[in-house]
Amino acid sequence: MQKIPAFFKVLGFIIFLTLIFIIIYGPQKAWWEAKSEIEGFVSPTGYAQSFIDPLLKSGPKDQPSEIQFKVGLVSDSHADAQYYPKILEKIKEEKVNFIIHLGDFVDAGSIKDLTEAKKLLDDLDIKYYTVCGNHDHNFWPVRETKNYQSVFGDLYYSFDYQNVHFTILNNSSEYTGVSPEQMEWFRSDLGGDHSQLKFVLMHIPPYHPYLSHTMQSGEVEIQNQADEILKIASDYHVSEIFSGHLHSFSRFVEPSNKIKITVVGAAGSERNPFPSYAILTVYNDETYEVESLFLTESVQ
Repeated sequence: MQKIPAFFKVLGFIIFLTLIFIIIYGPQKAWWEAKSEIEGFVSPTGYAQSFIDPLLKSGPKDQPSEIQFKVGLVSDSHADAQYYPKILEKIKEEKVNFIIHLGDFVDAGSIKDLTEAKKLLDDLDIKYYTVCGNHDHNFWPVRETKNYQSVFGDLYYSFDYQNVHFTILNNSSEYTGVSPEQMEWFRSDLGGDHSQLKFVLMHIPPYHPYLSHTMQSGEVEIQNQADEILKIASDYHVSEIFSGHLHSFSRFVEPSNKIKITVVGAAGSERNPFPSYAILTVYNDETYEVESLFLTESVQ
């Protein structure tokens, strides 16, 4: 009896494993290929990015209401010259009332790079607000936010738009997090506001159920700060927390305090196959929706 050559044995084994894989995983797709209708999520490409908690479906409202205003949410552009300007134009086409950039405008916070990032927003002729990201720090001679502050201004602040309250926090340092003074201000800011809708925006997510690089994955002191932020948000009935930093979109409920959190995907191509942005739509019945949208072209 003639023996089967070793090459064909190996080839047959590989084919067998491939068939098993297709049978088990065939119906599934990678996170960037997961069809959006699985979780009721809508995007122009028909693809969902990362995951969306089924309790937080984004899509057409059951009962149509009049739009009160729209906000463009963008994050982690990292001085991207190819995709980020196109995303800003897409946001402008959405006829948003203002834009919030959730940080990491650049890779290292030089005055030159931050000034160029600011000019891109200025040229849109749309009101915008900014959040400092960890990459927006200047790293020499010491790591600090001096350059960011000289270009964009305050690190934390709040504002009201119509009947909605927006609070901007600075948690951009992975090593020091949020200062006691800022935490006290945060509590006071929310405690003195009685808006029906309250949104808190920061660069680094305080929590994520699956991904690392959040405040919960930092030092014990930073973890404690994250717990305090979430507790304050719960005490003062924050509607949702928005952040960036992780470069992919996700939306979920933090289990301990039942706080909704949206992580906005990256507008640049770094660690991100589909540069994206999000639109926050607020309706006149004090409901709102969050939708993550992609450029129709993917990173080559």
